Amino acid sequence: MGIDNQETEWVSANIITEGVKKIKAADYFGRVKKFKIQRFNGDYQQRIDAVKRALKKLREPYDLIKFNCEHYAEYVQTGKTFSSQVENVFKVVAAVGISLIIIAIINNISND
Repeated sequence: MGIDNQETEWVSANIITEGVKKIKAADYFGRVKKFKIQRFNGDYQQRIDAVKRALKKLREPYDLIKFNCEHYAEYVQTGKTFSSQVENVFKVVAAVGISLIIIAIINNISND
């Protein structure tokens, strides 16, 4: 998110047990073992807008399906929530469901 007047570097994160919070970068990287940093490619004004979006979601609760860390990162970057991980799970569940329906129909036809 940036560096304040005291030269403290801040990041924001959507943490499972805490939701969205602003945290000192040193504290975050010291406690988190696995993380992904999504590079921001926008211009100066877009960066300001991204920080505003990040701050707007402070204290938003974590939700695995509706607002996980990937949703939050996408929201900060683009203004839209999206999680490819959740989308992929839904696709697999849909494919399994369709397969089960087809199997049931085939079994029903062959039993007639």
